[in-house]
Amino acid sequence: MINTNYNYFFNANSNALNFTGVAISKVKLERCFKEGKSVADVAAMFGVSEGKIYYLIKYFGLCTPKYKNYDSVKSILAPYSGQQLSISRLMELTGLSRYSISKYYMDKYSASPSDLRHKQMIALLKTDLPNKEIADIVNMSPKTISVMRQRLKLGTRERKKENLLNKILEKIRLGLDKFQIAEDLHISISTINRYLKKARSAN
Repeated sequence: MINTNYNYFFNANSNALNFTGVAISKVKLERCFKEGKSVADVAAMFGVSEGKIYYLIKYFGLCTPKYKNYDSVKSILAPYSGQQLSISRLMELTGLSRYSISKYYMDKYSASPSDLRHKQMIALLKTDLPNKEIADIVNMSPKTISVMRQRLKLGTRERKKENLLNKILEKIRLGLDKFQIAEDLHISISTINRYLKKARSAN
């Protein structure tokens, strides 16, 4: 529960301000901010309001964490880049605040961790990888992948059609004619024409 009583006194022995029994020193605040905790995190930890924490930051001559610790936040999060973890999981692994993690990802990728994971999942759904392998890569459950596949209409049949069209287009770009493509892919020329017609209609 947050203390809302603003009565406090200075403890000379511990170089701390005491808010209704909660002693908060400069050393404690600096340690929390070095760990990447936000003002909200520190306030919740000590059971005081964010206003009191901002008062202490000014009183002790500290910098607010979002400016002081951004370089350390980058170094902490760098090893996890590309692992497609959720913000909650990153908070659990690093001890950083949601604000710090979100700011890092928006600055580096212009997207949140969830957005990046969603984009990678959609890209993987368009491949021939099974649901379980995709789930392992993006740290989701196979059931979630299955639901998203159905919702986005990216099932086995749709994937095979899209992959075949991509193969046809790639061979056309390489300069092969329809007879050569049909032979290489073991399909008929009428199938090639049908796929190309659909591709033109889609565009």
